[in-house]
Amino acid sequence: MRTDQETARLASAAARHLPGFTVTTRDDGMSEASIILAHPDGRALDIYPITGTARAAVRGIYPPTRMDIRSWPEITVAIARGPRALAAEITRRLLPGYTSTYHQLTRHNEADHADQQAREAAAQLLAGQLPGAAISRADPDGITTVRWAGTSSQGGAIRLSGDGRTASLNLRDIPLAAAVRIAGTLATSQAAPASTADDS
Repeated sequence: MRTDQETARLASAAARHLPGFTVTTRDDGMSEASIILAHPDGRALDIYPITGTARAAVRGIYPPTRMDIRSWPEITVAIARGPRALAAEITRRLLPGYTSTYHQLTRHNEADHADQQAREAAAQLLAGQLPGAAISRADPDGITTVRWAGTSSQGGAIRLSGDGRTASLNLRDIPLAAAVRIAGTLATSQAAPASTADDS
């Protein structure tokens, strides 16, 4: 059975043939025998021996994301072929697809973060209008919720998604006058804008 040290030597030698990749101590591998090669742009490769075989597996690592990833790129290579062949197979069979998806994911995460910041600002605005309101940010689906408890049985929640420009309201026992004002605001927002077409 191959040891962690042998995997480490193989990965370290292969890294010399993969521009920018170096061995790191990041603890996000698949097993205790995993060796992680990291790139300054954030990409990372998990290299580990396949138990009971003479092959090594290489898997591309993605950062946490809410983007739907249909498959995680992975290849296997015979250990006896050595580090240069391992690096060549990584370059040919793994990196193109992995790198493309990684950059898509990075752009998605950047947009997701921008949406989150906008939602937080919208939630703060709403909470400032409702005494005693609390903001919940833990929803894994990217929902920020403003929870409100008014007097007596009054209360509810306002759910913000995306960049916070729209909201879902679930209010209970609010005064009729408040409901009328909300209805009037909704009617105004639904009104068709005046035509600006040039009649000439």
